[in-house]
Amino acid sequence: MDLLVDQAFGVLWYRLAVTRAPLSDDLADRLADSLCGAPTPANP
Repeated sequence: MDLLVDQAFGVLWYRLAVTRAPLSDDLADRLADSLCGAPTPANP
């Protein structure tokens, strides 16, 4: 569970604190898929 929390908040805080870039729809979808264990091209 800690890894999922770190993954989610790590992406969000990095975007907010370092790049100051908005969270795009594509990134939000990819993060949600990753956290939910959806298959990706690298992990079918």
